[in-house]
Amino acid sequence: MRIFNPLPVPMTGLVIAGAILAAPTIAEADIRHEAVFETPPSSPRFIERDSLWQCEGATCRSTAGPSRPLIVCSTLARKIGRLLAFRSNDASLDARQMEQCNKANHP
Repeated sequence: MRIFNPLPVPMTGLVIAGAILAAPTIAEADIRHEAVFETPPSSPRFIERDSLWQCEGATCRSTAGPSRPLIVCSTLARKIGRLLAFRSNDASLDARQMEQCNKANHP
């Protein structure tokens, strides 16, 4: 009885090599956001922009897909409340960007 192998041996190596090379792309989707609110959110866990946010007091963290930090910050300000600080990976929004972010909190 012969076992059917859909990929010839040389192709199997290419598939494995492709999977290894694609690994950094998967890591790019693992971006960490941190938001510090003026007032702690009413719930220690919430979902916003398809991401789970977990909070300890007024500081909330999320592992989220690649999205522009100012957009995420503005959405949180509009739906949760005024932010004192926002960081995405190792980059924090500056004072001007935080002012722009919090404008979403005011109608």
